[in-house]
Amino acid sequence: MKKNWEDATVMGMDLSSPALELARSNARELRMDVTFRQGDIMDPGGDWPMFDVIVSNPPYVPAGDRASMQPHVVESEPEEALFVPDGDPLGIFREILSFASDHLKPGGWVYLEIYEAFGDRVCDALRDAGFTNIESKKDIFGKDRFVRGQYL
Repeated sequence: MKKNWEDATVMGMDLSSPALELARSNARELRMDVTFRQGDIMDPGGDWPMFDVIVSNPPYVPAGDRASMQPHVVESEPEEALFVPDGDPLGIFREILSFASDHLKPGGWVYLEIYEAFGDRVCDALRDAGFTNIESKKDIFGKDRFVRGQYL
């Protein structure tokens, strides 16, 4: 994102130290000025600025769907980067939307990568959190994969 919007101030957050170190290394290699912070969206704490845009690719696959996934996906990603509890698969989205509601400037946007079966439910969660101009997009395979909404 920083490469496409050079004047933007970009921050990244992840729970995983190794993921953050890889992101920092990539930013250095690409000569991109990006700030990274270790944190958990389920309890972000700390002092966060106001944002124009928040983009998230959280874990979103219900744990029970693990057996139906391609082995190369399961084997190449840490479990915590992929899976959410079967009992509350949208919990992480509610936390992201709560954070976004508190940290988006008026008119700001949130963009989310989602599980294909949750498109309507994530759109409903956006509405419930006060977002408007909600849109969902399909991936190259025709599956619901992305949702965005604006916070006014």
